[in-house]
Amino acid sequence: MDGALEVLFSKLLSKFYLIGWLLQVAQLHHEAQAQSWTPQEVEEKILSVHVVLNDARRSKLQIQ
Repeated sequence: MDGALEVLFSKLLSKFYLIGWLLQVAQLHHEAQAQSWTPQEVEEKILSVHVVLNDARRSKLQIQ
């Protein structure tokens, strides 16, 4: 891949990662309100989503 395309693809991948993370956090916020989670439970869930999405992003970068 040419350098400019690699940079563009990387930026797009980062944007999709951020959008996916924000959507997951919004969903967790809704669930937290419905189920009366403690702040620590919310933090644990958000961190687990971050880890899963980060692993997915890393695996996609390795495929290139």
